[in-house]
Amino acid sequence: MENKPIEYKIYNDNTNELAGLIHIEENNTYAEKYADNVPILFGLFGEIEHPSESSIMAFIEGRVIPRDRQGLGEILKSAGLMEYDVHKMIELNQGRITDDYYRLERVQ
Repeated sequence: MENKPIEYKIYNDNTNELAGLIHIEENNTYAEKYADNVPILFGLFGEIEHPSESSIMAFIEGRVIPRDRQGLGEILKSAGLMEYDVHKMIELNQGRITDDYYRLERVQ
């Protein structure tokens, strides 16, 4: 984890609604939901108010290429990355995956 806090706004791509926020910081990682329709991070039906740090990190890491992907070096090179960095990869694809309709936008 970086020393400087990282935040992502979670947007619903279908409605452009702000669905939540993820804050990542050593000893202070949390997620907040702002809408009824939220990603699986908050439970299948949005019933989880305070996801654990491990759930938050699994959610983030599940939105980029896995570390053990065959040919990862070439993929990183074509993306202009020198090393595997989850947060830089999120910036490249906005954390979009085919399993849901949410995107992540890093708060600067």
